[in-house]
Amino acid sequence: MTKQQTTSKYQYVHPDPAGNPEEKLLICPTCGEQLLPADIEAFSTCPYCNTKLEFSNDLEDFILSPLISHWIQAVRNRQTAGRETGYRR
Repeated sequence: MTKQQTTSKYQYVHPDPAGNPEEKLLICPTCGEQLLPADIEAFSTCPYCNTKLEFSNDLEDFILSPLISHWIQAVRNRQTAGRETGYRR
């Protein structure tokens, strides 16, 4: 049986853990700048120092996290609206 790696090669910071605990920023391993998912979504490099960020499942989760959070919120809003109007599928 292989042991799964539980540590990330990247460091993250949560700017507002009380207000939005899901939001996090990636710390560039070279220059230390805080990066948003949109900063590295298309090119996978730090826009400040051009460091290539190696692809990993953790990095993919970081990039997709805002999109997934948006989808989840949209579903919750539809469910809430359905309860308020009495509409059921």
